[in-house]
Amino acid sequence: MARISKRIKALIAGGLVYFFCIHLLAFEADNSQLIDHLKQLSSKEFSGRYPGSKGHALASRYIAQNLSPANHNSTFFSEPFHYDYGFSRKIGVNHIFIRQGKLFKNKFIIISAHYDHLGKKMGKIYYGADDNASGTAALLSLKPWLESIDTNYTLILLATDAEEYGFKGAKAFLSESKVRQKDIIFNINLDMISYGKKHKALYIAASRNQPELKSLVEQVNKISPVKFIFKNKLDSNSISSLRASINLHKASDHYEFHKVGIPYLFVTGDNHKNYHSPKDTFKNINLGFYSNAFESIKNLIWEVDQNLSQKTAI
Repeated sequence: MARISKRIKALIAGGLVYFFCIHLLAFEADNSQLIDHLKQLSSKEFSGRYPGSKGHALASRYIAQNLSPANHNSTFFSEPFHYDYGFSRKIGVNHIFIRQGKLFKNKFIIISAHYDHLGKKMGKIYYGADDNASGTAALLSLKPWLESIDTNYTLILLATDAEEYGFKGAKAFLSESKVRQKDIIFNINLDMISYGKKHKALYIAASRNQPELKSLVEQVNKISPVKFIFKNKLDSNSISSLRASINLHKASDHYEFHKVGIPYLFVTGDNHKNYHSPKDTFKNINLGFYSNAFESIKNLIWEVDQNLSQKTAI
């Protein structure tokens, strides 16, 4: 019996190794493009993507190249804008990919993520892997997926610039873009999505007085590998560079959409120790969690497109 037991144990162990190897390979095949985008956007070459720097220009060009349409139902364009920061007048660039919907061609759902970050400080690169290469890489990886499906609404992927300096790109998009503000019905904003609650969940903040959004998210949670937990405020964290609590309602570009009456869902993660530090690097990202989070975000986008009622949509 002892010999048989050892043999069975060996077979089981071998089977488990095979199982995990197969799933690891599947993960690499399924979302390898997502991971490649994250690695490139948070690379030394892009050096923290500070607006006006060489690394920022390289990141901007990279985003434009990867949002280039693959079929006639999609369009892409970039929109430069001016903004004031301190005593300087600066130029930012937003990138816009549009996938035409089947039922409501002139009603737009905006999926946004900012691509700028802090650049270099005191000779150290602030790579911004989680903040917000993670959201931008997801945006780029959503593009081929959107081109493979049919949506009810027209979906727009918006890569905003100068978010770190007062949501300047979102403000410019809403006030200056050829995409008319009155045709935008909803915003899903992705910012810092690779650090979840104990690598099991992401937080989600929603427009107030929109009870329908809770039921939409609950439906997504039933089928998604990473769950969404509703939260209005992140707790203070003594080990984070930003030790104070964070009001998620006002934390990122979605706040600009809210201010003009456009409802939103904001997807984000924890106030973690690498936030706004040189340690926010690709190697510190849990790639398995990030890949699963991306799948959950796709489910969220699909649910919103398919089941957002005209009551919630403005």
